[in-house]
Amino acid sequence: MKSKVDCVLVGHNELVLRDYEKKLRYMGTNTPTYRDFNLGIIKYKGEQYTAADMLNVLCEGTEFTENGQFRWDDIFSLAIACIATYLDKSNISFDFIAEFQSGKDKLKDIIENCEVLTVGVITTFCTIAEPIIEVVRFIRSLKADVKIIVGGPYVSGEVRSKSDEFISNHFHQIGADYYINSPQGEDTLVKIVECIKECKLIDKIPNIYYKDNDRYIYTFSENENNALEGNVVNWHLFSSQIRSTVSVRTARSCPFSCSYCAFPQHAGKFETASCEHVEKEFKLLNEIEGLNYVNIIDDSFNVPMNRFKDILKMKINNNYDFKWNSFIRCQYLDEESVILMKDSGCEGVFLGIESANQNILDIMEKKADVNQYIRGLELLKKHGIITYASFIFGIPGETKESIYDTINFIRDYQPDFYRIQLWFCDPITPIWKKREEYGLEGTNFSWRHNTMSISEAQSYIEKAFIEINESIWLPQFNFDFTAIFNLLNRGMGLQQIKRYIRVFNEGVRNKLLSGDMLSDNISEKMLNEMKDVFKA
Repeated sequence: MKSKVDCVLVGHNELVLRDYEKKLRYMGTNTPTYRDFNLGIIKYKGEQYTAADMLNVLCEGTEFTENGQFRWDDIFSLAIACIATYLDKSNISFDFIAEFQSGKDKLKDIIENCEVLTVGVITTFCTIAEPIIEVVRFIRSLKADVKIIVGGPYVSGEVRSKSDEFISNHFHQIGADYYINSPQGEDTLVKIVECIKECKLIDKIPNIYYKDNDRYIYTFSENENNALEGNVVNWHLFSSQIRSTVSVRTARSCPFSCSYCAFPQHAGKFETASCEHVEKEFKLLNEIEGLNYVNIIDDSFNVPMNRFKDILKMKINNNYDFKWNSFIRCQYLDEESVILMKDSGCEGVFLGIESANQNILDIMEKKADVNQYIRGLELLKKHGIITYASFIFGIPGETKESIYDTINFIRDYQPDFYRIQLWFCDPITPIWKKREEYGLEGTNFSWRHNTMSISEAQSYIEKAFIEINESIWLPQFNFDFTAIFNLLNRGMGLQQIKRYIRVFNEGVRNKLLSGDMLSDNISEKMLNEMKDVFKA
């Protein structure tokens, strides 16, 4: 007799590099999207490699791959953990695939050998539909009548600014049965699964799109309130599948309303968990054998500051073993907080600095000044905490002068790692309301305004990549901020990681300077330099 599974959760689907590159190239190699993607890819013997791909090739058979290749799902998915915990509390049986590409065989086995009622597809990191479509088609090929539910940021982002007709057609293209439109969604998922189990009508459930003949119909909106305080993740449910690292949140959404950012609109009302709640979760994590690293994904972990210091003191007092990293608001750091960070096991921080020009910071409504950023970086470097600084080029008001203020800031104050993103023009962000003032035309990654076009902004990003040597550009595709700590966790030293990325970036730089996107840009000499890194 087959075992029953009420809901199988499917986590992130990282598109195969060759397929993703082909899709972007079809749209044009001179598009800002392709050019940005191109900054994280090298070519050797006719094959393209991300920083993670090349590292796996170079490290094959060494101590760094004793626990398998470097992969996306080395870090256990917080989305899987939160949703599965909620299902378990509601007496709904579940299984999960943390990452689609590496978990296809397991997913096939579950669907073919169990009575699967529903499959929930998580879209936390999806910015395009193709990864979701691939998952849905794979599931349909195994069991055509299983009910597929898609939820998460991709859904809420699409429905926020599109017409009903577009949404219905788009959902047809993806091919799922139900779509959840909610900043949270756990409770809605439970209600859908319960309705299907009990053969009840689905139209009484809030926050969903469901198929009615040839159209997708929206029910109605109702705020979910799955408060952090009452929903500690039950990490013991996943202890056998946690390798060494997990992601954790101690807050939801963001306390700020930066003019360029849509995150608060997608994530809902800002909410923090108490120090006591965090202590309960940290205690559970500390009991998991082999876990030694935590990524804290709060948008602004050190806001409010008193709570932040209380959490750090709590971790120190309890002598929890694991190390951690997080997103930090650089302008609020002081000596006491940075010392507590170091003493509590902080290895590194993500700093959303965005610009080093005060006028641009004011337009962004960052509530920060450049001197605060300088002070924060100096404190972090003084106490040996790894810094990754993120910047944005192209927001309305941006000029060559403001951009070079940022470039010079990076060169002068030298965060360990940095990256510069193109400004994404999202119509739900506050700055959209001022589009006439700035002469803003277009949306998403197709825009221009009174002082810059998106193509000009991308050219400045490439100039910065070529000109800055004092700080290390961090490749993005399949290799981001958390990759640094993943590699440290595997036994690589920080200087090894830096040397490897520098040589990798030299290959990208060769490509930019030559203008040749098709030929190899990694020589045998450079390949040997990368190999030598792992002999150290």
